[in-house]
Amino acid sequence: HPFLQDARLRKAERLLKRAEFQRAQRRGARRAGEWFVVSAAANDLGYSRLGMTTSRKGGKAVRRYRWRRLIREAFRKNKRALPVGFDFVVSVKPQQVPTVLSDVAAQLLDVVWRAVESGASRGGSRGVSKQV
Repeated sequence: HPFLQDARLRKAERLLKRAEFQRAQRRGARRAGEWFVVSAAANDLGYSRLGMTTSRKGGKAVRRYRWRRLIREAFRKNKRALPVGFDFVVSVKPQQVPTVLSDVAAQLLDVVWRAVESGASRGGSRGVSKQV
């Protein structure tokens, strides 16, 4: 798919509507990491999409926006290593923001793959093999 070929994070690769978030959170497999929880639901598109939630418990606006920037950048830089055809909703846990993007990216990849693989084993989504 052309979205995988470039390094941009296009608008089409983001979840924007409330219904899209709710569908991914209700139907998707959920897995937690140290910093965030990821819900992954199959989307029948040729590419994956990202949505993020950060509650006010996570701190003031500056901290919450820092989380969103880090997660968006981790998704953008690693979209070739992510499974294709899923909607991911990343919900940030309230705690200190890590300062290193590579740490966020490593945890994002780990939690996303665990969510996808658990969903595939439950029959909730189609089977996916890791392509790294």
